[in-house]
Amino acid sequence: VMLDPVNEPLAADVVQYFLSIGKPKLTLQVLTAVSSAGIINPVFKEMEALANLALGRTNRAITILYTLIRQHPAYLPGYLTLSSIAASKNDYRLAEKTLRTASSTFATNTLNSIQIAEAWVQYGRTVSNRWQVAIQSTKDILNQVIYTNLDFQTALRLANLYAAIGQYQTAIDIYTELLGRPAIPNEYKDLFILRYLSIHQYVGKQTQLPTAIQQIRQFVGDNPSTLLKLAIVCNESKHPELAAQLLKEVLGTNPDLEAAYYELARAKMAMREPNAAIYVLENARRKFGATYGTEFLTGIAYTIQEDYTNALRFFTSAEIIATTTANGKTNELLCFYLGSVFERLGNYPQAERYLKIAIQLRPDFHEALNYLGYMWTELGTNLLQAKQLIEQALAIDPNHPPYLDSMGWVLFKLGRPKDALPYLQKAALLAPFVDPEIYDHLGEVYFSLRQYSKAASAWQRVLQVKDTPQIREKLARALKRLKPTKL
Repeated sequence: VMLDPVNEPLAADVVQYFLSIGKPKLTLQVLTAVSSAGIINPVFKEMEALANLALGRTNRAITILYTLIRQHPAYLPGYLTLSSIAASKNDYRLAEKTLRTASSTFATNTLNSIQIAEAWVQYGRTVSNRWQVAIQSTKDILNQVIYTNLDFQTALRLANLYAAIGQYQTAIDIYTELLGRPAIPNEYKDLFILRYLSIHQYVGKQTQLPTAIQQIRQFVGDNPSTLLKLAIVCNESKHPELAAQLLKEVLGTNPDLEAAYYELARAKMAMREPNAAIYVLENARRKFGATYGTEFLTGIAYTIQEDYTNALRFFTSAEIIATTTANGKTNELLCFYLGSVFERLGNYPQAERYLKIAIQLRPDFHEALNYLGYMWTELGTNLLQAKQLIEQALAIDPNHPPYLDSMGWVLFKLGRPKDALPYLQKAALLAPFVDPEIYDHLGEVYFSLRQYSKAASAWQRVLQVKDTPQIREKLARALKRLKPTKL
């Protein structure tokens, strides 16, 4: 390059290479030679700015980009690079001003407008407290774009932008329009399918998903790999029956697709058919041997059946497989299930051990935080620690009825029934059904507060769904405390 600095393609390749391997000083040396040769190319000025940025000369980089934009206002990458650098410096005013200038400069160019909108979305994700500004700016740009005249790739980018800013229905409309086109490029099919179906989940149009699946199948055919992906989306979208139907087709034509057995087992469990799930997993075990997937999912199926002895047997087998593979590690979900099964079997030390491991592996695992906190509460031990764990779970999911119930119950156990009452009342209000455990706890709190009529009412609600001698005894105790009505 030094011997032939006017060779622009060679110079560009060398500059990009030096930047990519972290050699900004060499980059600047090449650029100096190119500049001395009288070459004027905005790409080289942008590279000069990036090299200075890599050397910690941020202000110098910004000055170079300012000059670049002024001299070459039609060079979009200059605006985008300047905005990105400004955002990294927390100079939000400059970042946003630069993107707005770019928006107005390239307003009549659809491809450039989409690229600027993508930059706004990236900016909003990077600077979370400016997300609403980014959304509105993206909307303003997208409102000027007509997607029906766009090529497939550009229309797909546009749909992804609408999905990114929460306008899911518009994204679905674009995807639906694309489905009607005569051909979809093969390189985009998988991305298109998964994106289209996942947006159906976000938008809440669950009833439309089967129709969407059929639309997709019209052009993808019966490829087992694609059908498996469709089935996974159906499982995630709470359409297990549709997932099971697709997976049976997959296994009918490709019985060696191991992942299909696991997804079919998940679908059967979601359909409350654990026996069928166990049968599917037995077939997989005969074909592929005992794997982590066969053992772990079989453990879940037995847990659904409340057969905790067999559940423990298979979870233990899954743990052995997990810890003897190349990575030699277990995972938080398996530890959570092991902890819950040990708790059900009354082995509280082992339950505590595994639940603690689950929390160590994932400190925000709110299900495990609540489970351990509630277990300690029921045992009447480590109550202050239990309260702290439940508080952490509630901080993550503040309106989850079981967590509210746990907080009310631990406060009651700590001798604070007045503080416990609001949590239990809220838990009962938010629960989607009459939860006998929540109402039992409410009864205990009301009784301790000498609100015997409300205690009796709570226990009567329990008896409507779960008639046990213990609850009848509690109800009788509350009714006995009620003062007789004067005639």
